[in-house]
Amino acid sequence: MRDAVGEAHYPSALKSKVESRLRDPASPGHPRLVGLIAAALAVIIVGSLVFIRLQSSTGFLPAAHPQTRPSSAPTVPPSGTLQSIGRLPVEDLAVANLSQAADAVSTPDLLQTSSGRAVRLVGAYADTAGIVLILRSLPAGHPMVQISDDSGQINSGYGEANGVIGDLVVSYMQPPRAGADGVAHLGVTVSNFVQGPPGPPAVGSANSGVWSFSVSLKIQPATPLTLSPTLTSVGSWKVTVEKFELTPSVVHLRAVVDGPSSIDVNQNAFALLDDAGNPINVAGASFVPKGGQKSTQVDMSWGRVLRATTYRLQVKGGGSTYTSGPASFAAPPAPASSPSAKGGKGQALTPLDFPAAAESLNFGDAMSGHISTGRPQSCGAGSGGSGQLFSFATYFQINQVWYWLSFSTDPTIQQYHGPGTYSVKASLAPVSPLGPTEPTFVGSALLVITSDSGLHEGNVNGTLHWTDDQKQTVTVSGKWTCMPGRELGPA
Repeated sequence: MRDAVGEAHYPSALKSKVESRLRDPASPGHPRLVGLIAAALAVIIVGSLVFIRLQSSTGFLPAAHPQTRPSSAPTVPPSGTLQSIGRLPVEDLAVANLSQAADAVSTPDLLQTSSGRAVRLVGAYADTAGIVLILRSLPAGHPMVQISDDSGQINSGYGEANGVIGDLVVSYMQPPRAGADGVAHLGVTVSNFVQGPPGPPAVGSANSGVWSFSVSLKIQPATPLTLSPTLTSVGSWKVTVEKFELTPSVVHLRAVVDGPSSIDVNQNAFALLDDAGNPINVAGASFVPKGGQKSTQVDMSWGRVLRATTYRLQVKGGGSTYTSGPASFAAPPAPASSPSAKGGKGQALTPLDFPAAAESLNFGDAMSGHISTGRPQSCGAGSGGSGQLFSFATYFQINQVWYWLSFSTDPTIQQYHGPGTYSVKASLAPVSPLGPTEPTFVGSALLVITSDSGLHEGNVNGTLHWTDDQKQTVTVSGKWTCMPGRELGPA
């Protein structure tokens, strides 16, 4: 198998699997967070006043056989915009090495249902190094994914990695080919979701549905980087560099190594160093024998480093080491705020900009875990044209991923009259660089308020349903606390 398809490596965080094509016959195929806080409160008050490249060391997924793009597939034109950033979970962007390229990610938001399972194409991105798709579906699983463009099938291995709850990041190491209009028109076919850990061999129960999408993407351009001195050999190795470039998401190297056995040309031989000389994490890598055992096609990508302005390529092999001089370029624009750091001047507020509070909340079903700390973003009572309401909302982390949870009374149904028990609206959302995304789970809960003076506290018990499939639920129960303040409202 190695002789035919070579090796492909992704860092160890990646959930991946391998499936050989050799046994198959040949195919003929072809708001800133402040703004979002205000928006969240507006939704609450509207009734009364009028809101982590994929990485693995275990292998890759060869491209499946081409399929004709179904005419019924939902279609979306190129749409990567600054406004789309608020729809993309920061965890998904980080896993896809797209944190610094969020404004270039298209957000198709296309939904298909087959065999009782809903699959949504949340995000899509393409540059000269590859393609990234963000799929959303529950229960979590690992499907086969096929991509074609106007020129036929994208014949490349791909990796899969989990993002926020229900999200799967799929990364292809081959770029698409542009159509006559300069845009890549992609047909995406998702099939055979396997619930359970990835293979091979695949284990767990399978879903035999087929989910098809069409999306058009601008292929993000790359900036060539110069290697000095010129890289032509490393010891006994002859090296032909075909590409060394900077895309909005990665640093990309494509080269051919002649001389050594292809088994000796691997990820350990290549490193990319940052300004301080530290190695950068590999986003993806493949090594394919080319015309025999003494020639190897190398294709590697490294995630871009925040604020880095130089990179050095290092190659070790053939009894020697090559280290380039610094390849310089303009520093990329600062990415949108990360929820794991405080927002700077002129940047959106992040969860860490809100004071921590003691919580004791338990989550079950699709989201499992316990939190003891939150970052309340809404706390207390307020009044409007429809009367009194109470709201509690908090940012929190579970499995090191940020989410936003909200409970609010409805004054058109029940006026807030002080401590007591209330039936409330509940919502759960991932966190984007600009604040909460649209809720992915909504439902109802019983909110018990034992104190609304000074430290607000009480208990909650409720069930939220996934917006794409009511059968998928998240339960939440336990104790909550918050301290009202100017930033929190509605107090």
